[in-house]
Amino acid sequence: MSIRYVCTLAASASMLGFAATAFSPLLITPPPAPAQEQTASHRTVSTGTMDWGVRESFRKYIETGVAKGSISTDEGATRSGTAFQFPAESSAITGPSSGQFNFTGSVHFSGHDGSLELTLSNPILVVNGTNAELRVDYSTRKYVGAGAVGPVEEGQKEVLATITLDAAPDFTASQVTISGHTSLTASGETIFAGFYEAGEPLDPISIDLSLTEASGAGPVPDFTLGSPSGDNSNAAAQGHSGATRSKATSGPAFWLRQVNDTLIEVNGLFTNADKVLRSATSLHERATSSQQSARPNRSSTAPGTTASAANTAPARNQASAPTSPSSNASAHSNRDASATAPSGGNASSNTVCDAGTSHGVTSAEAQWGIRQSFRTYIRGNIAKGKWELQGVGDSGNTFTFNGNSGAVDSATRSGSILYPGSIRFTGHGGVLDTRFSNMEIQFSGNTGQLILNATSNTMEGDPRDYGRIAIADLTFTNLDVSDSAVTGTAEATLTSTGSEAFGQFYPPGDPLDTIHFTAQLGGSANCAEGQGSIGGASSPSNNAAGADARAKLRKSTTSSSTPSRGSVLDEHLGDATVSSSDQPEGGKFQIKNTAPNSRTGADGWDDATVATLLVLIASLLGAGGALIRFAVIG
Repeated sequence: MSIRYVCTLAASASMLGFAATAFSPLLITPPPAPAQEQTASHRTVSTGTMDWGVRESFRKYIETGVAKGSISTDEGATRSGTAFQFPAESSAITGPSSGQFNFTGSVHFSGHDGSLELTLSNPILVVNGTNAELRVDYSTRKYVGAGAVGPVEEGQKEVLATITLDAAPDFTASQVTISGHTSLTASGETIFAGFYEAGEPLDPISIDLSLTEASGAGPVPDFTLGSPSGDNSNAAAQGHSGATRSKATSGPAFWLRQVNDTLIEVNGLFTNADKVLRSATSLHERATSSQQSARPNRSSTAPGTTASAANTAPARNQASAPTSPSSNASAHSNRDASATAPSGGNASSNTVCDAGTSHGVTSAEAQWGIRQSFRTYIRGNIAKGKWELQGVGDSGNTFTFNGNSGAVDSATRSGSILYPGSIRFTGHGGVLDTRFSNMEIQFSGNTGQLILNATSNTMEGDPRDYGRIAIADLTFTNLDVSDSAVTGTAEATLTSTGSEAFGQFYPPGDPLDTIHFTAQLGGSANCAEGQGSIGGASSPSNNAAGADARAKLRKSTTSSSTPSRGSVLDEHLGDATVSSSDQPEGGKFQIKNTAPNSRTGADGWDDATVATLLVLIASLLGAGGALIRFAVIG
């Protein structure tokens, strides 16, 4: 078979194949049947409840404190125990651990004969992972001063608190519990009329939700928290300006970046300058009015904390309590103030100070903050006060006391340690004036008392001398006693007498700060006169003022066999006085006014003028920098 024959057969086969393909009937394959369209669905809340107490100390202040007020619920909200319950109304779940949950109901707080009014309603919980925020509608009465009823301010869907959740929720489950710790926001500070500062803790929150599938597309939330990628879609709702800065480093974009950044800074300069000027005017008005003589305004107080303190309301007077228990005792001996008289007239007999087995105190130190929320309140925006220390140190979070008088019996685990020195708290233009001095720690076993001299103003600004009282009962969580040293840590709770000395800011039984102390021992007991009478200063007497109590104490101690080391009533007025800063942040910048005519003399500048000039100087410096940058750009 020739090669030509083989090639002819191959070519013929190829042509036949082509013809069969080209001229065969066209086979039309029907398209596959479309898959059945799936019905859209979304996760939603079927039932749920938010449990939240707002703030424990605020509730106590309203119902049992000097506010003499009430709390009520409405619009579906209820109250059970220490928390309010808000039923779930709707939801917009956007992810496995993110979404918005709307609740219904309201809670209303009122006190001080209408001066304090606050309504929180329709809570909204916005969640993203372990971060959340609580929004509310609110109506609050602006605080304008003691005895005055301020205007009502209202708002909707404002961020009251941020929440740090204990764990990220799982909204794919049928039952979900959300819990976490809440902190007040800047807008929340306004809602509470400035009684609390941003960042302060509120009550923990707990939400129980039942979830199910619902047909249709899910609703779109009104609010979202920032996504991990830095989504700023809700910047306006959070109060952000939305200004962004270019990251360009060369070319035309770099020069545009310079112009844009400068404009942002100038805008911020003018915005903040306006705020500072308005604050300076307010400062000037307050400072001017505080110089005027006025009668003390009647009672009003501000909330406390579990940290927060209740307090007297501002008044424009300079009335104050005596600076020491003995300085003004006779002038007030006829008042019906509660005072503590030593029981039985045996203040120094049959006590640890007289026991032959007791060891003396060679040196001692104690740390006690009294009450953290009280300190915060004193220097806060409402009281605008301070404290003054004599013979007492301030470490920032606690006060430090030192002493070298007392007695400790290691066999009976009992003792008395004296810490001389004084602390005076003032606020509200002098209406709030409380002084504690010569603190003494008494203990027997795992319990004890905290004894001190106390003077304090009433809610009306009238001074009271309470004498020497047991301000707190102590329960020791740690107490190590030996023949050479003693170390202890105790929880302190306010006594009924202590509540009176605090101007009834807190009810009896409220916790004070934990106290820590150490003491080195040696030699025989070396108590001061009046020291060591266990229980001798625990109950108030309506028949004796502070001066009478001191007289009885001095009479009972003059015949004591204990060598004289001074008295628990001796005030160390010669010690240098150290004052705290007027505001929590401390370190206020001051300019001395050299005007011969006080604040507004013809040859001097008042505070508002100084503040204005400072702002103008800052503005010129900022504007100068901006002009230089524009010149370079041009």
